Amino acid sequence: MLNIIVAIDSEGGIGQENCNTKNGLPWNIKEDLQYFKNLTENNIIIMGRKTADKFKKPLPNRMNCVISSNKEYRCGEGFIIYSTLEECLKDINVSDYYKLEKPLVFIIGGAKLIEESMNFNYLIDKIYLTIIKKNFNCDIKLSGLITDFILERCNLVEKIEKFDKDSNLEYYNEIYSII
Repeated sequence: MLNIIVAIDSEGGIGQENCNTKNGLPWNIKEDLQYFKNLTENNIIIMGRKTADKFKKPLPNRMNCVISSNKEYRCGEGFIIYSTLEECLKDINVSDYYKLEKPLVFIIGGAKLIEESMNFNYLIDKIYLTIIKKNFNCDIKLSGLITDFILERCNLVEKIEKFDKDSNLEYYNEIYSII
């Protein structure tokens, strides 16, 4: 099964092209980063090339898969590069790691890969969505595809409202399961 984990601002933005923050996001919510870590650690994460470039090195204690249509693309040691999401999912499914450990598989971004994962909606189990109640003027946004998918095919399982004192940001975590 496939899971999607993403944080968005109040306008559906997920990032900024030239974001120079340490975590590659326009916001810094420590508790939400810990939430991401807790969910994805000891599991498999799949990301697009631009997301991998922001990380610079693989996230520890995870199998880090990168999707890039550029056959010449190279990133740091510890990343496994695939040319398509379909190729990646097939490889994961037959890997010994997957068969023995039964890890969860998470699509973690970027926007293009999250939208592409909608082509595999029959594999999606859950969507973990963090919504930050502020507009960060992001130039990278999710299209209405994921919103439409959530509205048409998902049930809200959990919604927790939160406040981050350090950044003075209100946000909430939502978990959706597929109908």
